[in-house]
Amino acid sequence: MTEEDSGVGEMIEYLNDLKDSEFRQLFSRLMQEMDFSIRFSRKLGDQILMEGERKTEGEEGKDYVISVKRGSVDPEDIQVLVHQKKDFNGMFISTQAFSEEAQSYGESLGIELVDGGSLVQLLKEFSLLGGIQRRRDAHLLQQDTARFLPSVGELENLMDAGVSALRKGNLDMALDYANRVIKLKPNYDLAFALKARIMENLGEWEETLDAYKNALLCNMGDAGLWLGLGSALFNLERHEEELEAYDQALEIDKSFIKAWLNKGATLHKLGRVEEAIQCYDQVLKQNPKSAEILNNKAVALKALGDTEKALTFYSRAVEADPDFVEARLNKVLLLQDMGKKRDAVKELEKALEKRPTDAKMWFFKGSIHSDLKQKKQAVVAFEKVLELDPKFKNGKKMLNKAKRMKVPKKVSKDDYPCFGEFEKGDEGCEECGVRDECKEKAKK
Repeated sequence: MTEEDSGVGEMIEYLNDLKDSEFRQLFSRLMQEMDFSIRFSRKLGDQILMEGERKTEGEEGKDYVISVKRGSVDPEDIQVLVHQKKDFNGMFISTQAFSEEAQSYGESLGIELVDGGSLVQLLKEFSLLGGIQRRRDAHLLQQDTARFLPSVGELENLMDAGVSALRKGNLDMALDYANRVIKLKPNYDLAFALKARIMENLGEWEETLDAYKNALLCNMGDAGLWLGLGSALFNLERHEEELEAYDQALEIDKSFIKAWLNKGATLHKLGRVEEAIQCYDQVLKQNPKSAEILNNKAVALKALGDTEKALTFYSRAVEADPDFVEARLNKVLLLQDMGKKRDAVKELEKALEKRPTDAKMWFFKGSIHSDLKQKKQAVVAFEKVLELDPKFKNGKKMLNKAKRMKVPKKVSKDDYPCFGEFEKGDEGCEECGVRDECKEKAKK
């Protein structure tokens, strides 16, 4: 056996030992590199079945059914692929060899057959072999060096010290502990994850990204590590890669709420609002009273112009969590945009119960009262602003303006048929059918 044959054999052995999630991720990437656009994939017995389209330069796309299997292939395995679709272009990929009968059967049907040796060559051609080799080497390093590693107790003590230092904000000390653990055990995913968290706190996003990548080389099946990788990519504004990281996390754990949330927020940021809403809906299926997700969906609906539905979701958010001030403030802004300023003031007063010393919110309250020509309330609000922050920008200007405000003469309840529902100057008054009659009576 040549050295090259030995290397191929080792790679095939490692492919066969990969976790299911890692195996599927690898073939998802390979299909992309081979210009397949996969519509869906599923596991059927010991095979992964995929359907998609393959586009070739100068030709129309062709529909394909692809089957991937670890181990040798018999005619019965080919039959599973054949049963999926009558008219199709087929491809069967195996990490090992096809039996003579399977080879003959597949070729008679025009199915492209890729055995283990050809698979390794494909992975090499599309530069996918390096990552596998690194993970294999890390795996071998773990096996070869296990007898020389420090005791579990020593590692745990160093990790505990690093986590403790991180919690206390002593980042330099925490980093020192993390690096010491990595030096002792270079293939320890938790040590790299700790280092990534430290770098996050330092705002060093390239280093954070590297740490998460190293952690994933040790453990690609950890959805939390993929989430961390996505967050690092977000801060580096590499959003397409970020979304791929969240997809990897969700392939491992479809109920991973944080991954759905982050993916939705990034899709919204990219202007893909309807896709963002689909992500939020995935979370709401699991947790229909998640105030954070209800708020996010409301923001997205507002961006789509569906203000009434957005208002409903803001209301659901504050009902789910009355202390969620941000959702209540978003509701206030929407109510103001909808011309429902009195309702906006009521919501703002509820928010102020939670944050009574927030000068910005008092300023906002004063501004709404000013728009409503409610002089007394506006003056009180702006005075509160200056009490909390004497140097608040435009605070004195708005207070003086409120004090000089001319309040429209009130019309008594006996003067008009709306029974005092509106006062002169109210927006409702502007829409009233007897407004001109009220104007005449107000002159008296």
